[in-house]
Amino acid sequence: MNIVVLGMHRSGTSLLIGLLELHGFQLGEVSHQTSKLKPTGTKENLAIRSINNQILDVTNSDWKFPKLPISLNESLISKIKSQAYELSKLKNWALKDPRMVFTYPVWQNYIDNHKIIGTIRKPLDVAQSMKKKNNIELNEGMEIWYRYNLQLLDLWEQHKFPLVIFGIDKESYFSQVRDAFKYFNINFNPQKSDRFYQHHNKDSKLNVNIPDYIQALYKRLMMIATQESLRF
Repeated sequence: MNIVVLGMHRSGTSLLIGLLELHGFQLGEVSHQTSKLKPTGTKENLAIRSINNQILDVTNSDWKFPKLPISLNESLISKIKSQAYELSKLKNWALKDPRMVFTYPVWQNYIDNHKIIGTIRKPLDVAQSMKKKNNIELNEGMEIWYRYNLQLLDLWEQHKFPLVIFGIDKESYFSQVRDAFKYFNINFNPQKSDRFYQHHNKDSKLNVNIPDYIQALYKRLMMIATQESLRF
């Protein structure tokens, strides 16, 4: 069993990959960079992150406003194949990089025998987190949220995978993860997982106008996470 974690920045991908590692999945050579917000580290596969950045370079975009790749040169395809081969040497691998929301359509052609799990978070919460970490204005942050999550929805409609909600209380989050892990035949251990849950849920008191199209997309994703995912 191999798993790809899909979700945008500041939306719980580090927590999910940490939980998968805790439950026996191998991550390869990952970033161990920690912060006050992520004391357990981001755990992004360094080689895959580098390749994803190169894919975005080819599309003349970056992580803030990524574009779907249309065609790649042979050199980059060779790097993708090589890294896919390295993954194949691992037993029960898992990987995450928020850029995968846009680069997954390329990777899926080269990585075998894998399933997907996705994660979402409130638009304003993500925007506030990016403002704090990256000094991105709230309106721009919500536009970035929209681009990533519109693509995440498109991937879900193609592949149908469990979707969990980050930014809620620990008990509710663990309940979602337990249900999602059943889809992968993983026996979720909440006691061992406690140390990975560093999030402290705080409802935003900012009076910010969230555009209707962003609210509509979040409502759709919430419905999938709370209703559609129960089918898995």
